[in-house]
Amino acid sequence: MLLFSEEARDALRLRGGQPEFSAAVTSLAGRVMGTARRRMSVPDRRAGYYHDYFCPDHAKQFEFDPESPDVHRCPIDGRSFGGEKLDAAWRWFVNNRLSTLAFESAVLGVATGVGEHLEAAWAILTQYARKYSNYEPDPDWHFSGRACYHALDEAVWLINLAWACDLVLGGGSRRDAGYVRTSLLEPAADWIAGRRRRRIHNIECWLNAALVTAGAVCGRDDLVETAIDGPYRLREQVSRGVLKDGLWYEGSLSYHFYTLAALMWTSRALEAARPDLARFPEVERMLLAAIDLATADGSLPSINDCWSPIDLTDRCGHAIPEPPGFYETGWSWYRHREFAAVLQRAYRLRPRDSIWLLLEGQRTLPAGGLVRKRRSAVFENSGLALLRDGSFQLLLKYGRHGGVHGHYDKLGLSVYGEDAVLSPDLGTPGFGVGLSDRWYAHTASHNTVMVDGNLQPAGWGSLLRFETTGGFELVDAAVGWTMRPHAGVRFRRAVLIRQPYFIDLFSVSAPVPRRFDWIYHNEGSFDARGELVATGRAEGVAPHPELSGWTRIRDASALQWRVGGDAGMTVFPLSRGGELYSAEGPSNPASESRTAIVRRMRASRGLFIAVFCPWRGGCPVDGVELEHVAEGHVGRLTVDVDGGRDVWDLGSFEGHTDLDVSLRRA
Repeated sequence: MLLFSEEARDALRLRGGQPEFSAAVTSLAGRVMGTARRRMSVPDRRAGYYHDYFCPDHAKQFEFDPESPDVHRCPIDGRSFGGEKLDAAWRWFVNNRLSTLAFESAVLGVATGVGEHLEAAWAILTQYARKYSNYEPDPDWHFSGRACYHALDEAVWLINLAWACDLVLGGGSRRDAGYVRTSLLEPAADWIAGRRRRRIHNIECWLNAALVTAGAVCGRDDLVETAIDGPYRLREQVSRGVLKDGLWYEGSLSYHFYTLAALMWTSRALEAARPDLARFPEVERMLLAAIDLATADGSLPSINDCWSPIDLTDRCGHAIPEPPGFYETGWSWYRHREFAAVLQRAYRLRPRDSIWLLLEGQRTLPAGGLVRKRRSAVFENSGLALLRDGSFQLLLKYGRHGGVHGHYDKLGLSVYGEDAVLSPDLGTPGFGVGLSDRWYAHTASHNTVMVDGNLQPAGWGSLLRFETTGGFELVDAAVGWTMRPHAGVRFRRAVLIRQPYFIDLFSVSAPVPRRFDWIYHNEGSFDARGELVATGRAEGVAPHPELSGWTRIRDASALQWRVGGDAGMTVFPLSRGGELYSAEGPSNPASESRTAIVRRMRASRGLFIAVFCPWRGGCPVDGVELEHVAEGHVGRLTVDVDGGRDVWDLGSFEGHTDLDVSLRRA
């Protein structure tokens, strides 16, 4: 059985000589020859954990040097680190680059007809075949890999090698073909088959992909079938893991694309092994969902455990194709014109040179791709509300937690300008870094509220209201907890957009008085209009040890960040008692910082109110004023903007009662 049919092989040879694909051939040849020149050897020992290969001080990946297996340098300050843990993580890079080199060399060899590229791919395969049986897994860890740290890495590694084998053999015969299959591909697949974790997860999708791929190459129908049906196999992963709104349930766009890569590998292998199951519709839905979440410039939100920054042009995750690779395949498979529009936008900024264009792409793109009108939307199954209005975009995260890759940030708000990132979620660095859990997943690094300095428990909030018609747009959501230390605590947040500003209402309640810290972070240089008193720390207990450089701000009329020259954010904090501070916290990478404002109150119930104005060239809002009009009501909020006045009458904002809103222009 061939993964790559003779018809597909002939098409690849044809594309290899056509001018529309010349940039892809040139780029591929450059990578292959550049990697081959480093002369990496197949490791003699099992590799370590990629996420350990990060500087503990700066949360930045070490510089990988193929010729330096025991000295590892931080790219920020050049400091050298060593030790077996890092040396083992260094071997992850070797395995990753060699398996990728085998696959890419094989593609290049078929596309160009140059036999030495096929021989180079085969040399890597035979070297791994000779050493695989000698690799020693961790005897005390069920999920251990043999060549790689864990079975997930083993699956990704095996897929590349299986495709390289298929491309080199191409239906022909080699004396050592059986040796590579029986000494490398089959034992690696059998090892992976025994490492199941039995849950809906991106890992299981990669294990399934490896089994279908290796099973197809080796003629092992048992491996193919065990990956398709049964608990936590392919059918259940796509039916339960891909939500109806098109997003992968873990709530991270990087893991969305990471899982999508596994499902695409699976689909390619099923073309050969089970064509009735190939190109399942969930893949198309996942590609569309990412487009729906993107900002005007193609940026994607880095919520939960997501690499940051990511976008639809250059980067959407780690160890997977760049975004154009996904959409070249998507356009070829589904002919959805919006995929072509994503590619056209990307190729205004970069060459059309993806390996996936060469393998699966079309010679030309349509002259005008169809782009859906960018509207506000709710991703109901994921629990995300997206508000778009003119020059900015807001994302409110209220719903599902996201499992082991979720962050503790219910009712967290991310803010994006038209072409400037203002207050994004920081996502995550490598998981081996202490700051990953201590800061990046922690409530304090997000734009939400903390209670007594405690981490929010995992929760699942609800959407109370979503409106996009009339003179403003509105999202209103709530969350509550029953477990300690948040038992009886309830949050509710409503955001109202009226170009060029938005209003934020955040109510808090608890059975007894608690300390509530409302936190907002923004990129750029910070300036406060008010009396500043350096304190060294917040009064009482700081909400998080990574926040430092505390300054008490009294009588603040406005707080402002300037981002990238002429863009910025101005916040008007409408005080109802409590304290206001600024502090510095790590950005991503941790070698950089950003300024947060922290508003604190001690009460059993309370309301934080603020008006936000993202701007370019200067803030158009001249001032705001809040007038108390009736007991139980938020009040009358006046916003001086664009030479006039917006007058908002805001009713009760407690419990589940509908927020009564009226707006008039004065």
